[in-house]
Amino acid sequence: MGRKMGWIVLLLFLLSGCSNEEKVEKEEVSEKVVIGVSLPDEGIPRQKEAGESIRECLQDMGYEVELQFAENKKERQKEQIENMIGKGCRLLIVQAEDDVGIRAALLQAKGEGIPVIAYESSALLDEVIDYRIGFEDENVGRQQGKYLIEMLGLEEGEGTYYIELFIGDLDEEKGQIFYEGVMEVLSPYIEGGNLMIGSGQREQKQVWIENGDVQQAKYRMKNIVASYYAGERNLDAVICATDSLALGVVKGLDSSYGGDWPIVTGQGCDKENEEILKKGKQTMSLYKDSGELIQKTGELVEAILYGKEIEEQRFGDFTVVTGENYKEIVR
Repeated sequence: MGRKMGWIVLLLFLLSGCSNEEKVEKEEVSEKVVIGVSLPDEGIPRQKEAGESIRECLQDMGYEVELQFAENKKERQKEQIENMIGKGCRLLIVQAEDDVGIRAALLQAKGEGIPVIAYESSALLDEVIDYRIGFEDENVGRQQGKYLIEMLGLEEGEGTYYIELFIGDLDEEKGQIFYEGVMEVLSPYIEGGNLMIGSGQREQKQVWIENGDVQQAKYRMKNIVASYYAGERNLDAVICATDSLALGVVKGLDSSYGGDWPIVTGQGCDKENEEILKKGKQTMSLYKDSGELIQKTGELVEAILYGKEIEEQRFGDFTVVTGENYKEIVR
C-alpha cells in the first residue's frame, strides 16, 4: 500500500468495546507485558519529550516500558530493537528516519508475531510495520503556506516578496510531504511572480538541513544573506519545517541580516523557541497536541493487545501559536 496506508493523516484510533470472550483481563497479564519504545535521537527535544511521555503514559496503564534512543545511528537502533525482542517485548513502538538500517529487526519482530507501531514515522514501509500513528505533515505545509499568503496579503495580488525555504528535522519522506504541502499552496504565487526565492534554491534537496541541525540552519541562512540579501533587497519570509530550523534561521539573521525582519514560520512549539516567539523574531509556530497523540497511542496499544476493534479517523488541523498566545496554548 505504501503511501496509501494513511501516514499523511493524523491517525486517532477510537476503540470500541469487545465481547467478554475477546477481552483478556488486564490484571492477568499486565505485570508480564513489556512494551519496547525505540526513538532516533534524545538530543532532539521533541523526541526526548515524546519518549518520556509515552513511557509515563504506558507505565500509568500498568505496562513495563523499555525506552531506548539510538543517537540517530541506524545500526544502534537495529541492535536496540533486537535486544527488545530478546527481552520479550510484546509490542514495539518505533520512530525511524528510514527502514533500511532496521528492516531486518522489524521483520524479525513480525516473524515472531510482535506488533509494530510506526510512531510519527512515514518512512517505515507497510511490510515491516502493522500500525501507524502520527500527524499529517502535508497539512502542516499547507497551513504554513496559507499563513504566509494571509500575512503578505498575496490574495490581493499586489507586490513582490522574497522568501527562502528550510526543510529538515523530519524523516526524508515526511520532509517531502511537508515540502509538497507548502509548494501546493505557494506555487501559484511563485509562478505568478508575487513570490520570489532570492537564492533560487527551490528544490527539496537544495533546502534540506540534515536532522534539522540548528547550526547548519544558521550557517545556511548567513550564507544566503551574504549572497542575496546584503544590499537593498529585503527578505520577507522564511518557511521553516520545524522550530529547530526556525531557531537556526533566527540566529543566522541576528548575526548577519540588516533589513526589515522577515516572517519566520515553524512547528512544534519547542521550549527553546519560546523566547524568540515572544520577541517576535519567530513569527509563528504550529502546535500539534502531542498529549492527545500520546493518549491515542496508549489506547492503540490496549486495542492491539486486548483484541479491541480499531477504527480510523482522520485529522490534520493545528493551532497557530505566536508570542501573544504562547502561554495560553502551550502547556
